[in-house]
Amino acid sequence: MTVKMSGSRKNASTRTQIATVWAKFRPTDVAMWE
Repeated sequence: MTVKMSGSRKNASTRTQIATVWAKFRPTDVAMWE
């Protein structure tokens, strides 16, 4: 799963924030990241 809409895949902080938001909607998908 790529975070294209953020445009900052290299930014760990941005990825963490997005992961937190996704966790509210897609806990299963977020779990796959770890």
